[in-house]
Amino acid sequence: MIRSRLGCVERLGRHVTVHQIRAFPAVPTRGRFLSTRRPSNRILRSLCGEVGPGDGDDPRLARKDTHPSRAGRKARQLCAQVAESLGLALAATADDETLASLIVIAADPAPDTSRLLVTVALPKGDRVDPGELLRRLDRATPRLRTEVARSITRRRAPALSFRLSLVE
Repeated sequence: MIRSRLGCVERLGRHVTVHQIRAFPAVPTRGRFLSTRRPSNRILRSLCGEVGPGDGDDPRLARKDTHPSRAGRKARQLCAQVAESLGLALAATADDETLASLIVIAADPAPDTSRLLVTVALPKGDRVDPGELLRRLDRATPRLRTEVARSITRRRAPALSFRLSLVE
């Protein structure tokens, strides 16, 4: 491609204005230029038996799913690290025996890894009011979040919210 002084581009001996190039950009692929325009239905029908809604679309321009339904490998790794460190931090709680007896079942992204939903359970023999237990956890959350921040390597420690699982 050669750009001339008149704002035109000469490609293979043909003058094309800059506006035409911006309207129909060409993508270089293996030495050839492919247009990103969608082919006509007549051409598509000649290439296949029946035309579907996505036929002829450029897969490079297709929108990717921005919020995958399943957490990625790094999110699962972070959740496992947080669950392990919370289990140790709760067990080391000397001032509250009820919190020290809690078992961390899982930590899940809610809705992403900046906030985690931690599922905890009491051992079978303990009988404690669930509302009171969640209030105790809320009071201990800043200290627990500090322990999580020490054990993981991230710029910001995730916010923690707790859910009680009643094991019978």
